Amino acid sequence: MWNKPNPSKQIVECLEREYEILKTGKFDDIAALSAKKETLLRGLDPKTLKPSAAQTIGQLANRNRSLMSEVMRALKDVSARIRSAEKPDRAFSSYTAVGSAVNIGANARAHSKKL
Repeated sequence: MWNKPNPSKQIVECLEREYEILKTGKFDDIAALSAKKETLLRGLDPKTLKPSAAQTIGQLANRNRSLMSEVMRALKDVSARIRSAEKPDRAFSSYTAVGSAVNIGANARAHSKKL
């Protein structure tokens, strides 16, 4: 007799793969993985889904959602820094290797002065 695929296990595997993609920044497969995950989630039968499996899926999805938010925030920050750096008359903030804030750019001194 053939083993039926376990949809909740497949979703967990997708969520774990998604987490690795988010951590590494190698987004080439994210669209296909998202489509697969969506199909699997739509195919779940709430009547047969074990509460422990639902809890695991929920925890992993929340973890990935949180990491995705951080990735999006970082991308927006980098984008803003690039736009700022492209303007020769504007400085931008960065950090040294020891964590001290530093202003960089044409008018960096004007922005960092304390009156």
